[in-house]
Amino acid sequence: MRGAALGMAVLLALAAAEVPGPEGTFILDRAASDDVKAAIERSAGEFNFLLRPFARSRLTKANPVPRKVRIAYSSSEVSVQLDAAPPVVAPRDGRKATWKRDDGALFDLTARTEGGALHQTFKGDDGERTNVYRLRQDGALAMEVTLSSPRLDKPLTYTLVFRRSGA
Repeated sequence: MRGAALGMAVLLALAAAEVPGPEGTFILDRAASDDVKAAIERSAGEFNFLLRPFARSRLTKANPVPRKVRIAYSSSEVSVQLDAAPPVVAPRDGRKATWKRDDGALFDLTARTEGGALHQTFKGDDGERTNVYRLRQDGALAMEVTLSSPRLDKPLTYTLVFRRSGA
């Protein structure tokens, strides 16, 4: 009896370890989300008045607010698509891949699931962005963004909330 209970516990632990992060199509709930423009203004405000417009422009470009998120898993990869942009595909086990942004900039990309959340990290020459996608208790998807750079006094952080799409 004791061996059977231990075997069942091991099977349950293995099954839990294989559970991917959130999956499906989600639509932005702007009212439940942080104000990204205000977060950018706070970060840009840390720069002197000469550099502030440049910082604001770069942060705005690096932080577009998507209206739709689609997350899908295969046996070896995870795909995250924001709006109509091409999906960002990476090995789901944390191995590094190279991702090319639409302007040609290259980034080291990693993706892994941990505790039911998908962690997606982009590392470039000028900084790092991590998106953590996790389902909340109400079924909404939270996209927790952290952007760090040696040029920023502290990381830019904000959370966007998405509701599951019926489509």
